[in-house]
Amino acid sequence: MRYSALDPELPAAFNEAAIPKEGPRRAGSRQLKEAIELGLGLEERVREMEWRNAELEVRMAESEEARLYAQAEIASQRQQIEARAAKRSVPVGTEFNEAETRTHLIDAALTEAGWQPGNRATGGYEAEAKVPASINAG
Repeated sequence: MRYSALDPELPAAFNEAAIPKEGPRRAGSRQLKEAIELGLGLEERVREMEWRNAELEVRMAESEEARLYAQAEIASQRQQIEARAAKRSVPVGTEFNEAETRTHLIDAALTEAGWQPGNRATGGYEAEAKVPASINAG
């Protein structure tokens, strides 16, 4: 190839891909910047996850405390019921009519459990229901 100002000898087609878009220094700088941004994003996510983990551990400890408190409360109430049953001085016989059964067994057990039989506020009251004759005839 020879070049002259009057008749330049140029290649037939121009290859734009042959021109570097950025130099190696600029490419390295861009890659380093992207890596730093990615690293900072990951560090932020790690901090968020650590904070959430600490929050969940606190909630778990509170839940465990509540569970233990509820278990202790249940055990205490069971002991109270057992103590009331032990204090019962009326010997239980086996020959009761319906009214005596209600008085000596059912009402006593309801009272031991903290209910007040016959008190409408606790839901214990007598109710009468009509039974169809077809049921009684059987």
